[in-house]
Amino acid sequence: MQEVEIADAARHLRELFEAALKGERIVIKAENSAVELVPVRTTLNRRRFGSARGVFEMKEDFDLPLSDFDEYRK
Repeated sequence: MQEVEIADAARHLRELFEAALKGERIVIKAENSAVELVPVRTTLNRRRFGSARGVFEMKEDFDLPLSDFDEYRK
């Protein structure tokens, strides 16, 4: 873990950025507070069409009106 003062972090931001991407823990301190430099995952998991095939079952009558609402349809 690297602990760096904010002024030093400003001068060496590129190196700290690269170290954080490689998995090193970087803490930037300023007076009585601190923050941690953490990589953000930018790759999105692509959705694959049909990947849930066979997981769900649609009944033949799924889109028929519900009998619970009969009184409202009159």
